[in-house]
Amino acid sequence: MRKPRVKNKYNLKPKDIECAEILDRDRLKEKPFRRNDVVKAWFLSEWVGDEEDRKYDTGNWYQISFCDSGEIKLLCTCMEMLSYNFKTFFNPNEIDHENDLILQEKLLNRLNWLIDERIVRI
Repeated sequence: MRKPRVKNKYNLKPKDIECAEILDRDRLKEKPFRRNDVVKAWFLSEWVGDEEDRKYDTGNWYQISFCDSGEIKLLCTCMEMLSYNFKTFFNPNEIDHENDLILQEKLLNRLNWLIDERIVRI
């Protein structure tokens, strides 16, 4: 496994986002967030993979849901359909593929951004 390119500057674990407090709800209405009125939530998500993964639906992705109720949920998947539940960032025992590492980097980068921009407090 290569060395991660994103620093865990707040010593976060993936599920810490689910305990966060939303500080700036107005920011949820701006890019890069998107709205789903059916489930009454704002979302952030990113997909990880290459052209082969697109062809065979084997990429990874994460989604952070900011529900109107105040609840925050995190969902990570691998191979487009399987839950990918990892407890700590960059633990080699929880990374089976380069896409897993990239997903963790993208998620941590987004969590750092949410805190840096004062959108959430963890």
